[in-house]
Amino acid sequence: MTHNKCFPKSNRVTARKEYQAIYQTGSKVVHRCLVLYFKPNQLDRVRLGISVSKRIGNAVVRNRIKRLFREAFRLNRHRYRPGYDLVCIARKPILKLNSDQLVEQLDKALNKAGLISL
Repeated sequence: MTHNKCFPKSNRVTARKEYQAIYQTGSKVVHRCLVLYFKPNQLDRVRLGISVSKRIGNAVVRNRIKRLFREAFRLNRHRYRPGYDLVCIARKPILKLNSDQLVEQLDKALNKAGLISL
């Protein structure tokens, strides 16, 4: 499946203005390891934004968490309902998770938000 091989910029929330709009007018799901904000967009795909605070750890730790989020999203985005912008905010307990557990936690949050299509 070639659609899983990359994570192009068109699948990312990049602009500060977009993040602010998602935070202010989007919905929120709070989970043990992450907070998920989501908002409908006018696109035919789901886009991901990631926020990891300096309180979580140093740059190496924060970048590792972002890589894990991107990989979890990249491998499973075909299961997510298109037409939404997502912003994942990491919480401290995420440090104890491996990549499989992070995928599971992200799926639980998305399921709670009703964004997983079956």
